Amino acid sequence: MRAVRSLSWIAAVGLIVGCAAGTGAERPQTTFTIPEMPTSAERPRPNRSEPGQAPVPASTIPASSVRVGASSRSLLPTTGGNRDYLSEAPGWSDIAPDEPGVFLAGWDQGAVTVTGEAVEAAWVHDDLRIVAVVIAEPTASTVLVTADLYSIPPGAATEIARLAGPALADADLSGARIVVHATGNHHGPETIVGVNTAWADLFNQEAAGAVGEALAELRPARLVTGTGSHRFGIAAPDASLVVDPPLVVVQAIDTVTRSVVATLVHWPNDPASTLGWSPAGRFVDECAIKGWRGDECTAAGRYFTADFPGVLRERLAGQFGGETLYVAGPVEGRGSPAAADVWRIDEAHSVGDGMLAPPGALPVGGAVDFRDPNFARVQTIGDQLSGAVILLALESAEGISTEVAPVTLPSVFTTPG
Repeated sequence: MRAVRSLSWIAAVGLIVGCAAGTGAERPQTTFTIPEMPTSAERPRPNRSEPGQAPVPASTIPASSVRVGASSRSLLPTTGGNRDYLSEAPGWSDIAPDEPGVFLAGWDQGAVTVTGEAVEAAWVHDDLRIVAVVIAEPTASTVLVTADLYSIPPGAATEIARLAGPALADADLSGARIVVHATGNHHGPETIVGVNTAWADLFNQEAAGAVGEALAELRPARLVTGTGSHRFGIAAPDASLVVDPPLVVVQAIDTVTRSVVATLVHWPNDPASTLGWSPAGRFVDECAIKGWRGDECTAAGRYFTADFPGVLRERLAGQFGGETLYVAGPVEGRGSPAAADVWRIDEAHSVGDGMLAPPGALPVGGAVDFRDPNFARVQTIGDQLSGAVILLALESAEGISTEVAPVTLPSVFTTPG
């Protein structure tokens, strides 16, 4: 990746979010086999105090007047005042394709509905995160908050800004613009209809807390970037649409330690890989606890997962350290995993063009065909996206031009999602 000498983070955020609609122009396709990833025990979580594992050469990091800090928190509801149940969630290491996750009989906040499913959540497959990045520049500063949700109402964005206000004032950044973005995740807590207000309050507090922690971690940083294209696991949801899947990676690199503070990834794919899917299995004991009978006794739609952005976040944390933000961009420009062929990647069956499975390729574990949804399919999409991002970061990818027009945002801005 190449150091960018004059590109502001505000312009970078605007450019990446704007890219989601696509231009129709052809971009070079990334083809690779995913690098071997560390096991769950070996893979560190993002750590704001330790250097990343893959530092950028010092020669690419000139002195900078920009300071960047990043942090993240879980947005999941709690049980017994904590989220200790996550230690039992399968996550993205050695997963069972049809396992919905750890079962929870109830939440401290009461019943929490899954986005768009109109059913109560009772399982957690993997963590859902809020990621905050603060970019302090001499002339303008930005706070970027992303969350593994389908949408974030404007009222929530305003409340997050209010709660984070004292910490911003203490850092002399009261004038910072706040950009709030939802990944578009279809299996997070409901934020539109039938919202659990106790959980919504918890979310706002956690988001503001993440901003405060990011402020405490501000350090001199340089913006580097790479661009490419990645087509595996993404397809046009409608025959009338043309999906142009750009892959844009922006990293903030600590100019002193050369560690990665944060990685922002734009790829216009909707995190809806298991939407409408019913995990196989008989959940007799769980249904008895919840009082579900007959057709109600199912895990369909009743689980929380971050989908492939969760895989991406975990893999990049193991590779680089730092925090990872996934930006899908406007709904109208997104592709979908549902209509994409996804196959088992190995030395004999590579990604290729990302659209057509090579001869002899097999479905992912537990699937009957290339479009059969399960968590192994989600993991494969996330692994291949992670590999593409890693290649862009570790190889000298094409840099975004520094000739970027200024982007004007309101003081609190919620991106489409």
